[in-house]
Amino acid sequence: MVSHYSASSSYVPPEFARFATQFTREATDWTILPEVHPLHLDANDLIVADFTFRHISKRTVHMELFHRWHKAPLLRRLSQLETGKKRKSTPNLVVAVDRSLAKNPEITETLQQSSYFQKFGLPFNEFPSVKRVVKTLESFLP
Repeated sequence: MVSHYSASSSYVPPEFARFATQFTREATDWTILPEVHPLHLDANDLIVADFTFRHISKRTVHMELFHRWHKAPLLRRLSQLETGKKRKSTPNLVVAVDRSLAKNPEITETLQQSSYFQKFGLPFNEFPSVKRVVKTLESFLP
């Protein structure tokens, strides 16, 4: 069997491509890395971040986007990050949450109680702005 899809390329949603282009134009101290770096949060879960950024200082930070249909994955991720924080083994991960998802009462309460989200979280409408992403990325710098 031979697929009609090109094996060497992957689909990039238009809004992701637009964000990457705008980020490249506007962010001076950060770049988006083109390669995918899987992250291990615990023995059972492997994350493939939506974006990986590198600062001129060589610090690497990842960003995972949670849209309105990602309730269960968001709750699981926040729990993993809080547990990892206690073990001092969290990755450099921005948790970006669509405001329409954040309106869910269970999510609202979880975000308010999450010390990880309070420090490294990013609420957004439809897609994060470059300015807000850069500001959140900066919170990972010494």
